[in-house]
Amino acid sequence: MPLSALHFSSTLRVAKFVRCQFPNTAANQVQFPNRQHLELEMITISEVSLHAMVSSCPALNCLMLSYSSGFRRFMINSLKLKRVEMYFGCSDTEIRLDELTVVNAPCLERLHHRGP
Repeated sequence: MPLSALHFSSTLRVAKFVRCQFPNTAANQVQFPNRQHLELEMITISEVSLHAMVSSCPALNCLMLSYSSGFRRFMINSLKLKRVEMYFGCSDTEIRLDELTVVNAPCLERLHHRGP
C-alpha cells in the first residue's frame, strides 16, 4: 500500500482497503480520529499493526475483516464499536485468526464471525 493513501487519515470517516499489505510503520504511525467505518478485505497485516490501527480510530463503530491474514489473535476493546463482521477462508499457508476476545465493548450490538 502506498503511504500516499494515508494522507487524508485525519478527515476520513469511511475507508476500505482491499488486497494490500500494511507495513508495520504505516499502521503504527497514522491516526484516524474520525474514522467510523473500516473495511479490511484480503489484506495482510500483523497482529500488532491491526490492534494499533483499530485503537487509532476512537470513533469507530463498524469494523469488517474479510479474508485477511497475518494475525492469530484479535481483541475487541472499543467504547463505540457497534458492529464487527469477520469472514475467513480455509488456508494452511496463511496465518489466520485463532482467538477472538471481547474485553470492553459496551456498545457492541453485532458480532458476526464466519470461517474456521
